[in-house]
Amino acid sequence: MSITLTPKQLRCALEFMNPDGPEATDQQDSDYTIEWMPERTAADGEPMAAGYYVYATEYPGEGVYGPL
Repeated sequence: MSITLTPKQLRCALEFMNPDGPEATDQQDSDYTIEWMPERTAADGEPMAAGYYVYATEYPGEGVYGPL
């Protein structure tokens, strides 16, 4: 499987995963998942566009960031 992202999308994902930058090494030990998700409605009723989303692999129910 492969995922194609633009540099802008990759930066957005990295900012979500490691918001405090390379000095915050404690933020760099978690696994994250980038997944294509179809257009849908979020649990709070907000529409979500189709696209790549990122979320903490261990806590998928905690929310997703995107679309990238």
